[in-house]
Amino acid sequence: MMTRFTSRTLVRAAALAGAALAMAACTDDAAPPTDAEYQQVAQAVGATTSQLGDGAALTVATQLATGVVPIGLRLDGAGRFSGDHFGLSYDYDVQCRTVLLEPVPCGALADAAVVDATWRGRLELPRWQASASHTGTWNLAGLRGDVTTVDGDARFVLDATFASASAQNTKTLDLRYDASYDGVQVDNDTHALVGGSVRYAIDMTTTHTTPGRDDRTHHAIDAVVTFTGGGAATLVLDGDRRFTIDLYAGVTVAAP
Repeated sequence: MMTRFTSRTLVRAAALAGAALAMAACTDDAAPPTDAEYQQVAQAVGATTSQLGDGAALTVATQLATGVVPIGLRLDGAGRFSGDHFGLSYDYDVQCRTVLLEPVPCGALADAAVVDATWRGRLELPRWQASASHTGTWNLAGLRGDVTTVDGDARFVLDATFASASAQNTKTLDLRYDASYDGVQVDNDTHALVGGSVRYAIDMTTTHTTPGRDDRTHHAIDAVVTFTGGGAATLVLDGDRRFTIDLYAGVTVAAP
């Protein structure tokens, strides 16, 4: 006897199939990152936050706002600063203000600034290398004081490759994360990051490649970097995974 499929039967079957796919997706998303994946994300965040990446970019922003143009950067006809400086490529628009928020040329009279900041570059550590880019807006205040305070938002893109003992076994990390800067403090004399924090909402895809096969995993991870002074910062992933960042070397290690 031939089975007859009605439109109602087909709709019900499609709904059940959709529910099954949704349950499978939820099951995959519910699996937490492994210890190795947390370590890899910590390494990536530490490098982009350090003086290899965002730390240097924040220094450049404060210098431009106070009238200092770092080596390699130039002012173009559109009023933007661009160029290469110590391994990173910059494209900045800097609008300076007095303490009363009145427009003023960047320099000795500027107390605040709005910086539309784009930087990109290649970050390298032992057994780890990545290409990174940042686009966002920083609000700078206190340029004529002891520290400049930075607030704002940005978007990071980072693609990293981890070295393996076997040339046939590779692992890549694709990170997309939104950053929120909350009272980050830059010492105006030393240009060191000495206070405040940055929160990252990270979307991570890991690809593990072996001969004839690619295995991909996806996770959403919350990260908070807090600058503690002395060239260091703490990193907390998903509320309980704790690390320490050396902001000058870009190295991240698990906290005891």
